Amino acid sequence: MEFYEDVLRSSGLEAQDLPLDAHFHTWTPETISRLWSIWANNRILRSQYYPADYYETLLSEAAPHLGDAATIADIGCGSGTVLSLLRRKNIGRRLIGVDLSEPSLAALRGKFAGDSTLTFQAGSIARTGLDTASCDLLICTETLEHLFPPDFASGLAEISRVLKPAGRLVASIPLEERPNFVVCPECHAIFAPYQHMLFNFTIADSARRSAGTNSRFCT
Repeated sequence: MEFYEDVLRSSGLEAQDLPLDAHFHTWTPETISRLWSIWANNRILRSQYYPADYYETLLSEAAPHLGDAATIADIGCGSGTVLSLLRRKNIGRRLIGVDLSEPSLAALRGKFAGDSTLTFQAGSIARTGLDTASCDLLICTETLEHLFPPDFASGLAEISRVLKPAGRLVASIPLEERPNFVVCPECHAIFAPYQHMLFNFTIADSARRSAGTNSRFCT
């Protein structure tokens, strides 16, 4: 696993590598929050989220390992695709959506209004706001790669806290993705597309990093 700022520090950039006042954008919690608020409120950007078929395949492959999960939380629930699939398949008696983006949560509360199976709350993977040992299953898809390294470690600790002793974690990450960058033609900021922060995950790395949780880890 590599943090993209560490990749930049080791790249040996020189002045001529940054013409026209080009600069690498430094992500902060505030700029990340603004970015995802824009995604949540723009139909063209929302259309680029992973399609339902992707998550349906993921859940089908994980199904033999999940057992009878009564309480399920989707961390980084975004537009609610996974929650919609769980609801349609009648999986789980209590579904909880956790997300940083208040606009995303507001849209989901409207979409599922009147369905007492679902609740939504603002939170991050490092601070979900969920009770200790309250969940049979946690779902965290295409989220871990967006974290700062300290939040990655804190997130796994939070997962361990929230899951019941026999709980399960279903997570997906882009394997062996190398850092890549684009540049804004207006402000000349250079940044990683899709706000990815961590790169070059491997299966062995994922298993090693999840070994400290009390969960069964499914990737």
